[in-house]
This record gives sequence, structure tokens and C-alpha cells, in this order.
Amino acid sequence: MDKRGWDWAGSEAKTANQTTDARVRRGADKGWYLMDSAAMHGGPGDVDERVRQRHREDPRNVDWSIPRDPGAAGIHFAAYVIRELVAGRYVQDTPETGSKVTRMKPVSGQAKIGNFKIVRHPGCEITRSQLIDFPYGELDIPDAISRAFAAHVHMPAQGEDHGGFSGGADDAFPTTPAPSSESTLVDWSA
Repeated sequence: MDKRGWDWAGSEAKTANQTTDARVRRGADKGWYLMDSAAMHGGPGDVDERVRQRHREDPRNVDWSIPRDPGAAGIHFAAYVIRELVAGRYVQDTPETGSKVTRMKPVSGQAKIGNFKIVRHPGCEITRSQLIDFPYGELDIPDAISRAFAAHVHMPAQGEDHGGFSGGADDAFPTTPAPSSESTLVDWSA
């Protein structure tokens, strides 16, 4: 199963942070695959349209994880996205904790042992560049990747009330087939 993570921004300035999203898959081979990623500069209306576009493109079984920024505005924006922009999709909104560097460490650990791979997709070279430069360059795409990864691994404990999910230990980490042999992986170990 794939998970999509988001990192919000809302400025049209080319030097400002970007709104980013990334879709991560846990393969049946226990590998992690970055299936797609994207970044954009844009105001609130542009961000809304981007979210709607991704909602139309993603299969319904792709769960999303969005940040809930502190304060009333962040809480209201997360609720707005869930209620108005992506109704019909499971979306988890959680506060950001720790720095972007700290949140990216679990992904970095998987990458160091060759267990996190980038599947070639439009924009993958920009993503690869940000990952290679991390933590000294742009941090927006890596933050979306870390959020998607965390959505996979931060599952509630069995028996904990968490929105109706029930199942045994084998269901705790559902897997999806790894990308086909026709998929091209991008080497980012440079």
C-alpha cells in the first residue's frame, strides 16, 4: 500500500518554501520505494488546486498524511483539506514534531543500507538532488517523504482504538508488490 505525505507552504515567491508531496510504497520485498514526488510555489488557491489534482490522480487506497500546524489556522486548514478538498479519502492529520532533519533520519537509515529506492518519475532528479544535499539544501521534498514514510511505520498498537482498523500482526504492515522490473530506479547513493 502506498502513503502520500505533504509539506505545506503558501507563497508564490521563488525563494520561499514549496508545497511538496511524496508517495512512498512498502514493497513485498520489505523495501521502501519513492513512487513519485513534486514541489510547487503558489498561493493558497494554487495549493488547493494541487491537492485536488493529486486527489483525482491517486487511487482511493492511497492514504494521505498531512501536517497540522500549531494554532487555530493550522487546525482549521487541516480540517478544510479533509472536509472540502479530499472527501472520500483517508487522511491523517498530525502535528509536526522535531526538526525536519530529525524526521528524515528513519528514511536516511533505510537509504544507508540500500533499502530506500527512488522509482524514476517526473521530477525525480530534483528530488534526488535534494536528498543528496540533505540536510544542507532544500528540505521541503525530504519532509514530504519523511511524512509518507512515518505514515507507514507509525501505526497504532494492536487493540488501540484508531478509527476501526482491526487485524492480526500480519495486517500491521501491509505490503504491496515492489515496482515491476520495468521500473527504473534512480541511484541516489552518490
